[in-house]
Amino acid sequence: MNRTLALLIAFAAISSAYAAPRTFVSFAGVDTNPCTLAAPCRSFTAALAQTSLAGSIIALDTAGYGPVTIGQSVSLIAPDGVYAGITAAAFGTGISFSGTSAADVVTLRGLALEGAGAAYVGVDMETSLGTLYIQRCTLSNFSSAGVVFSPTNAGGALYITDTIMAAVGIGVYEVGPMAAQDVHAVIDGCRVNGSVYGFQMTQATATIINSVAAGNVTYGILATASAQVSVDRCQVVHNGTGILSFASATVRVANSTITDNATGLNPFGGDIFGRIGDNTYQTKTNILENNGTAGAFSGTYTAQ
Repeated sequence: MNRTLALLIAFAAISSAYAAPRTFVSFAGVDTNPCTLAAPCRSFTAALAQTSLAGSIIALDTAGYGPVTIGQSVSLIAPDGVYAGITAAAFGTGISFSGTSAADVVTLRGLALEGAGAAYVGVDMETSLGTLYIQRCTLSNFSSAGVVFSPTNAGGALYITDTIMAAVGIGVYEVGPMAAQDVHAVIDGCRVNGSVYGFQMTQATATIINSVAAGNVTYGILATASAQVSVDRCQVVHNGTGILSFASATVRVANSTITDNATGLNPFGGDIFGRIGDNTYQTKTNILENNGTAGAFSGTYTAQ
């Protein structure tokens, strides 16, 4: 065995020995620390280098912890009552991904991402990934998008819960790698306010429930390129167009309010279906009113 190979093996062994399933960051931390509870690091980037595969990085106290590039399964967690900020640089991103695989799972919980109007994307996932969870986060002032989820592999899944986005280009931009809708998103309890677009789904499948798209300049919900989108118990209000379906996409809407938009519905090259109760009691379940131009559903579908 030559000396270089021996050194590499020794370095890998040392690195593995120091990698921990749980690491910590703190305002008082130092990036040369081992990132333990007693000796935390200062940034997410330093802690990630010392976190084992599928481990967790926990913010101990309120501070800004800097942008980070994720390359493995990991959880970034800010407990209730802790403000863990990530401010992206101009023309940059808050959280990006590089080197992940279709087997990796990443969780982002309780984080506050800020773009200051000059950064592009809050969470930018455009490589391989199995599942991305975004929970109880806030994202604001990103010129391009709050969240971009565009995995290069089939079967990628995005789950967003209890998250707020404001003053972004697109709140959530989900793009599948092919027209087979093999990328999936479930968005529950998400608000996109005061942005350009609310939710955009392209070549993908999405379920948007208990969510709000309000005060967005162009669209509240946009489905395009054969996307299949289900909208249930949502408020789509005060947007340029409430819901637009384009390029053979299909949107199915139930128990939702589409009101006070310049245009309520626009099935322009796609379909927007409204749910009715059942074949015996055909009670409509949506409210479509008080829009500048109402537009119309392409048809109905029946509750089972």
